[in-house]
Amino acid sequence: MSHQRPVRPAPGRQVSARSAGNEVAIVNQDAELRVWIDQDLCTGDGICTDHAPQVFTILEDGIAYCIEESPFGRKVFNDPGGSFELAKVPREQEAAVVHATAECPGECIFIEVVEISPTDLIEQATSAS
Repeated sequence: MSHQRPVRPAPGRQVSARSAGNEVAIVNQDAELRVWIDQDLCTGDGICTDHAPQVFTILEDGIAYCIEESPFGRKVFNDPGGSFELAKVPREQEAAVVHATAECPGECIFIEVVEISPTDLIEQATSAS
Protein backbone atom coordinates (compact mmCIF):
# COMPACT_ATOMS: atom_id res chain seq x y z
CA MET A 1 0.00 0.00 0.00
CA SER A 2 1.48 3.33 -1.04
CA HIS A 3 0.94 6.42 1.10
CA GLN A 4 0.46 9.87 -0.40
CA ARG A 5 3.00 12.44 0.76
CA PRO A 6 1.24 15.73 1.46
CA VAL A 7 2.99 18.61 -0.27
CA ARG A 8 0.96 21.78 -0.49
CA PRO A 9 2.47 24.37 -2.81
CA ALA A 10 1.60 28.04 -2.58
CA PRO A 11 2.77 31.07 -4.60
CA GLY A 12 6.05 32.83 -3.77
CA ARG A 13 9.46 31.19 -3.34
CA GLN A 14 10.29 27.85 -4.95
CA VAL A 15 12.33 24.96 -3.61
CA SER A 16 12.46 21.84 -5.73
CA ALA A 17 14.08 18.42 -5.90
CA ARG A 18 14.15 16.01 -8.81
CA SER A 19 13.85 12.26 -8.25
CA ALA A 20 13.28 9.54 -10.84
CA GLY A 21 12.13 12.15 -13.33
CA ASN A 22 9.59 13.67 -10.94
CA GLU A 23 9.91 17.20 -9.64
CA VAL A 24 8.52 18.20 -6.28
CA ALA A 25 8.24 21.92 -5.59
CA ILE A 26 7.53 23.86 -2.43
CA VAL A 27 6.84 27.55 -2.83
CA ASN A 28 5.95 30.55 -0.66
CA GLN A 29 8.11 33.15 1.03
CA ASP A 30 5.73 33.50 3.96
CA ALA A 31 5.52 29.82 4.82
CA GLU A 32 7.58 27.33 6.76
CA LEU A 33 8.33 23.83 5.63
CA ARG A 34 7.62 21.28 8.34
CA VAL A 35 8.35 17.58 8.26
CA TRP A 36 7.38 14.46 10.19
CA ILE A 37 8.13 10.75 9.95
CA ASP A 38 5.71 7.87 10.37
CA GLN A 39 8.03 5.53 12.30
CA ASP A 40 5.74 2.56 11.57
CA LEU A 41 6.65 2.90 7.87
CA CYS A 42 10.37 3.64 8.32
CA THR A 43 12.71 0.98 6.92
CA GLY A 44 15.78 2.44 8.64
CA ASP A 45 17.80 2.76 5.42
CA GLY A 46 19.14 6.17 6.49
CA ILE A 47 18.71 7.83 3.10
CA CYS A 48 17.09 10.78 4.86
CA THR A 49 20.13 11.27 7.09
CA ASP A 50 22.39 11.12 4.03
CA HIS A 51 20.45 13.97 2.41
CA ALA A 52 19.64 16.14 5.45
CA PRO A 53 21.56 15.16 8.60
CA GLN A 54 20.57 18.47 10.24
CA VAL A 55 16.89 17.45 10.02
CA PHE A 56 16.90 13.65 10.36
CA THR A 57 18.62 11.20 12.68
CA ILE A 58 18.62 7.45 13.25
CA LEU A 59 18.23 6.44 16.89
CA GLU A 60 19.29 3.26 18.68
CA ASP A 61 16.14 1.48 17.51
CA GLY A 62 17.32 1.82 13.88
CA ILE A 63 14.41 4.09 12.95
CA ALA A 64 14.57 7.65 11.58
CA TYR A 65 13.32 10.65 13.53
CA CYS A 66 13.11 14.37 12.79
CA ILE A 67 15.29 16.72 14.78
CA GLU A 68 15.14 20.44 15.32
CA GLU A 69 17.93 22.65 16.63
CA SER A 70 17.04 25.63 18.80
CA PRO A 71 18.84 27.93 21.22
CA PHE A 72 17.62 25.56 23.95
CA GLY A 73 19.19 22.47 22.39
CA ARG A 74 18.28 19.65 20.07
CA LYS A 75 14.74 18.24 20.09
CA VAL A 76 14.04 14.77 18.70
CA PHE A 77 10.45 14.43 17.52
CA ASN A 78 9.42 10.99 18.67
CA ASP A 79 6.83 11.20 21.39
CA PRO A 80 4.70 9.58 20.05
CA GLY A 81 5.34 10.89 16.53
CA GLY A 82 2.84 11.66 13.81
CA SER A 83 1.63 14.77 12.12
CA PHE A 84 1.27 16.77 15.36
CA GLU A 85 5.04 16.34 15.83
CA LEU A 86 6.10 18.67 13.01
CA ALA A 87 9.75 19.72 12.94
CA LYS A 88 10.60 23.09 11.38
CA VAL A 89 12.95 22.76 8.42
CA PRO A 90 15.67 25.43 8.13
CA ARG A 91 15.39 27.33 4.82
CA GLU A 92 18.81 26.11 3.68
CA GLN A 93 17.71 22.48 4.23
CA GLU A 94 14.38 22.61 2.37
CA ALA A 95 15.65 21.21 -0.94
CA ALA A 96 17.53 18.42 0.84
CA VAL A 97 14.40 17.46 2.83
CA VAL A 98 12.26 17.42 -0.31
CA HIS A 99 14.86 15.24 -2.02
CA ALA A 100 15.05 12.87 0.98
CA THR A 101 11.25 12.59 0.93
CA ALA A 102 11.28 11.68 -2.75
CA GLU A 103 14.03 9.07 -2.26
CA CYS A 104 12.71 7.43 0.92
CA PRO A 105 12.05 3.71 0.24
CA GLY A 106 9.60 3.48 3.15
CA GLU A 107 7.64 6.52 1.97
CA CYS A 108 7.48 7.55 5.62
CA ILE A 109 8.53 11.21 5.38
CA PHE A 110 5.70 13.71 5.18
CA ILE A 111 6.05 17.38 4.30
CA GLU A 112 3.67 20.13 5.34
CA VAL A 113 3.76 23.78 4.32
CA VAL A 114 2.60 25.94 7.21
CA GLU A 115 1.57 29.52 6.45
CA ILE A 116 3.19 32.12 8.66
CA SER A 117 0.91 34.87 9.94
CA PRO A 118 2.07 38.51 9.91
CA THR A 119 2.22 38.37 13.72
CA ASP A 120 4.56 35.37 13.55
CA LEU A 121 6.79 37.21 11.06
CA ILE A 122 7.06 40.20 13.43
CA GLU A 123 7.87 37.92 16.37
CA GLN A 124 10.56 36.11 14.33
CA ALA A 125 12.10 39.43 13.26
CA THR A 126 12.19 40.81 16.80
CA SER A 127 13.57 37.58 18.31
CA ALA A 128 16.36 37.52 15.69
CA SER A 129 17.56 40.98 16.72
